[in-house]
Amino acid sequence: MVNRILIGIALVIIIGISLAVVGWQRLASTGLQNEYANPGALVSPEWLEQHLQDPQIRVIELLYNSSYSRAHIKGSVFVDWIHDLSDPTYPDRYIVASKAAIGELLGKIGVNRNTTVVLVDDLQNRLSMFMFWVLAYYGHDNARILNGGRSAWEAAGMPYTDEVTQVVETQYVVQETNQQYRVGLDFIRENLNNSDVVLVDARSPQQYSGEEPGRVFNTGQAHKRLGHIPGAINIPWKSNLRADNTFKSYEELLSLYNSKGITKDKFVVTYCNEGLHAAADWFVLHELLGYPNVAVYNESMAEWANREDVPIVLGPNP
Repeated sequence: MVNRILIGIALVIIIGISLAVVGWQRLASTGLQNEYANPGALVSPEWLEQHLQDPQIRVIELLYNSSYSRAHIKGSVFVDWIHDLSDPTYPDRYIVASKAAIGELLGKIGVNRNTTVVLVDDLQNRLSMFMFWVLAYYGHDNARILNGGRSAWEAAGMPYTDEVTQVVETQYVVQETNQQYRVGLDFIRENLNNSDVVLVDARSPQQYSGEEPGRVFNTGQAHKRLGHIPGAINIPWKSNLRADNTFKSYEELLSLYNSKGITKDKFVVTYCNEGLHAAADWFVLHELLGYPNVAVYNESMAEWANREDVPIVLGPNP
């Protein structure tokens, strides 16, 4: 009897250890140990360095201040986040490029449906989070972000190169558009008084309150009206990050949003001035926290604040 009990205890311990090892390996596969809903959404510099030779990996650098030709991660390609990802027919708004344009871009840089895209930027993950949303919107769900971007790569002592990356182009056709990841002005207007829908303003507190004007990114033009959409909660995109530009923990991020009443049972819509920073809060909510229903109002205040037929209010966060 005693032997059976001991054997049972031993089996429980062995199974527990095995499950723990499997869980650890799953998290360690990206070089990050965390409890994010989608741990594969982020990778560490060490993980990326170990996978640079993988033919199924395509590293994309979206750079604002750095010169790609002078110094880039070996094997990476450059994407101009302003011109490659936005629709040129709307210069007054930073609207996502068309399905055909994104498909052409991905084919040009050698991406196919099975490619794992790793996004790297030098603007505090902002550009990576926007392209992550673009890829998700157009059905390419195999994407990851280098946690902390170029600053993390450099802090880890990883090298750059000036070697020209050789790319074999593909025929990439966007097969679907995930409409649930994007909403328009009519949806916002129709749900202003819907308690099941919560709006998240990812801009600075000063722009949210109306102390400072919002501006259209592409043109720098100040919006005609100040303030925010009625009922919106201000969660500035920077609130998601630590001082070193890496993401806060699951617990910290969940507390940040839950404390403002932004809970998983709500349909959450993020917005900013032009959709760039809205994609940051979308990424955190949808990928890191696992909120099931999150969408970006891509036109954001570049549209809303420049119309006279929709309401807008002034004042700080409630």
